[in-house]
Amino acid sequence: MASKSRSTVADGNHSYPPFYACYLLKSLATPNSQRTYVRHLPGQHNGELTQGAWKTSRFRPWEVQMIVFGFPSKLTALQFEWAWQNPDKSRHLRKEEQGGDEAQYMFKRDTRRNRVERKAIVAAALVRASPFVHLPLQIRCFSTATYDITSSLVRLRDSDVRLACVSEKANHALVEQVAHLPPADRNLEVTLDLGGLSNSVTPSDETGEAFLDLNDVQFRTGEAVVGKWALLNEINSSSHCNLCKREICYEDQLSFAICPAPMPDLGEPCLHTAHLTCLAKHRALPRGSGADEIVPRRIKCPSCNVSTPWGAVVRSCFGRRDAVGT
Repeated sequence: MASKSRSTVADGNHSYPPFYACYLLKSLATPNSQRTYVRHLPGQHNGELTQGAWKTSRFRPWEVQMIVFGFPSKLTALQFEWAWQNPDKSRHLRKEEQGGDEAQYMFKRDTRRNRVERKAIVAAALVRASPFVHLPLQIRCFSTATYDITSSLVRLRDSDVRLACVSEKANHALVEQVAHLPPADRNLEVTLDLGGLSNSVTPSDETGEAFLDLNDVQFRTGEAVVGKWALLNEINSSSHCNLCKREICYEDQLSFAICPAPMPDLGEPCLHTAHLTCLAKHRALPRGSGADEIVPRRIKCPSCNVSTPWGAVVRSCFGRRDAVGT
């Protein structure tokens, strides 16, 4: 009897995880240490758990500098981790040379490749590069250095390269290359939290920053997901796609989407319902906003005209499925 596949991409195995992330560590073993390490979550770095990362067993203690989260699967988190660790080899960070057929890498392997400033620049470049620019990612920084660099680069334009908060001269040319990439998604936020992280990966509330919702409870059980599903059930015993007019199978929560726009304080909420495939084809966005891509970057609700990242639409489908148990 064949064993069931454990692959997360096999039929019936995929789920939208509550929390996957990649984070940047800096060694505090010596006052002038420049050693850094990139790791994905779940993971650990100071040895409190019995099966930790052996690569960080030396040069302790380690301090978290920044974290990138919101990945839809462990696979995408691992892809981001590898590219962050190896920008000189990553196909996501290649540039097309004028007059040549071969693509060259934006980042080269040099003596500064593991410094905090360089790693922050690489992270900013990755969230602007495909496929990560299409994901609903967020960045939280735990030092002013990484925050200043990252926040100034995620949407930097060619004409504003002088505004980048980069101190090392060797990185100035890299800033210009990052500015050539498409800007990060407008829903991506770079926040500063000087409270740091505990071993449970929960930020301190000393600075007033909101805790990271590691189980994604606020979104998955919130009014925009479960609340709208309850309202839809109250007013409709059966439903049809608002785009193709064909029937929607309520038993398959991953086959359709309910407008994920936040519930309004006043007025009726948008309950526009459509097959995911119909919504992806419709988009209602002009060319240059993702309309020419196979997988849309954003969609605009045909009813309320609220623009939402495609990753958030899919995330709401998985959240609704897990909440109703189908």
